[in-house]
Amino acid sequence: MRELYPGLDELRRLPGPHIITNADRIRAMSDEELCEFILEIRDGDCLNDRCYAADPNKGCDYCTMEWLKAPY
Repeated sequence: MRELYPGLDELRRLPGPHIITNADRIRAMSDEELCEFILEIRDGDCLNDRCYAADPNKGCDYCTMEWLKAPY
């Protein structure tokens, strides 16, 4: 996983002193980076109740992305 995310550059350009928190770093992630992060901290466990891990063409990365893009 990369140390810096594209959205952090925008935060750093804001005037005045700023401290970038872990939450800022997470908010700056793309969907793909957030998916990778979630799977990493969940040790590969899926967030979707209807996991496609048994499907050889899909896996937890597919269903986690599906979960991220689903309406709340």
